[in-house]
Amino acid sequence: MATVDSFIIIFDELSDERREVAHALIKAKANGWWHNMPNVWVAGGQNASFWRDELKPIVAGTNATIFVLRLPPDTAQRHWAFFGPKAEEKTRWLKETYSDVEIPAQPDPLS
Repeated sequence: MATVDSFIIIFDELSDERREVAHALIKAKANGWWHNMPNVWVAGGQNASFWRDELKPIVAGTNATIFVLRLPPDTAQRHWAFFGPKAEEKTRWLKETYSDVEIPAQPDPLS
């Protein structure tokens, strides 16, 4: 089975209104997506310049920036780690669609 290229899309200084527009655009154009942090998406499909160019109008004329990075295409190299409340709920898409290779948390040295 061929994998779809995935990209992490990060915005800086994005207003709530512009974040909603970005979210709608990414949902409409991605082949799968994850978004559980305000200014961060993982989007499947296309290429980095496509995402940058599609999202540029959302930040035009503001101080907001866009950063797009292609993630490893080989699922064996797709490792990720997450910590925080509702981790199971917030990472479900990552486990089911992106990669099930979660790096386990280390014990808290202060405990």
